[in-house]
Formats: sequence, C-alpha cells, structure tokens
Amino acid sequence: AVKSPLPGIIQAVRVKEGDTVKAGQCVAILEAMKMENEIGATVDGTVEKVHVNQGQNILEGDVIVTIRG
Repeated sequence: AVKSPLPGIIQAVRVKEGDTVKAGQCVAILEAMKMENEIGATVDGTVEKVHVNQGQNILEGDVIVTIRG
C-alpha cells in the first residue's frame, strides 16, 4: 500500500486500477502546506485499487493506492 506521508488534498490521481507501475513512479499529487508533493509507488507491480479521488482530503497514513507486486 502507498500511504500518505502527511495530511492534505489530493490534486491529481496519475494511475488507474490495472496500470503497471515502477517503484518511484508518481501515482498521485498531494497538496500539503501549500506545496504539491508527488507521491511515488513503493514497489514495481500492478495497481490493484485506487482508494482516493481528486479533491479528497486525506490524513497522514491514509492509503492512496494498493499495488500488487
């Protein structure tokens, strides 16, 4: 699971379920403290589930996407 490192608002979701991703690839953009943060995949694999939507407020530790390696 790729979790949020800090609370903020999801500005963009860059992947969809079924996409193949590489470790470090941007999966979402999180706005926190007036800065845009790229949230990267933690492992190579396939996106199993996207847990957030654009514009959604999330907290630190919330799951953004689940990746099956």
